[in-house]
Amino acid sequence: MTAPEYGDLFFLGELLNVGDNFRQSSIDAGNVTYVNTDGSQTSDSFSFVVEDGTGGFLPVSNFDINIDASCVTNNEDLTLGTPFNLYPNPTNGQVTLEWGEATTEDLRLRVFNVQGQLMLENVVAKGTLQSALDLSNVTAGI
Repeated sequence: MTAPEYGDLFFLGELLNVGDNFRQSSIDAGNVTYVNTDGSQTSDSFSFVVEDGTGGFLPVSNFDINIDASCVTNNEDLTLGTPFNLYPNPTNGQVTLEWGEATTEDLRLRVFNVQGQLMLENVVAKGTLQSALDLSNVTAGI
């Protein structure tokens, strides 16, 4: 019904406009994303109508978005001084982090889902060349 004021909504990377449709299952799968375009804002929202496909609907509702400027949103935000490899991808639950040279300091490793929720947190000790990461408790597709 209305678009966010300080950002854009995307479905599978395509910009959504007022009047476009998406399903709850697309949200659950992480296929609907919000990108903030005004770094001075801490919240945004959009309005929507829920239709059931048979003529039934819920009235206009508002979806509030909390913007966390400290959240890593892409690899340009990473400042790991030492490049690393992460494999296998996809995984059955266990992945390996491997550095070309030993880490020069303790690193805090945090894994977030697409909603920005912290899923896992570990510390990688200074001097590490390789570290196993157990993702078996993280929902598939995340």
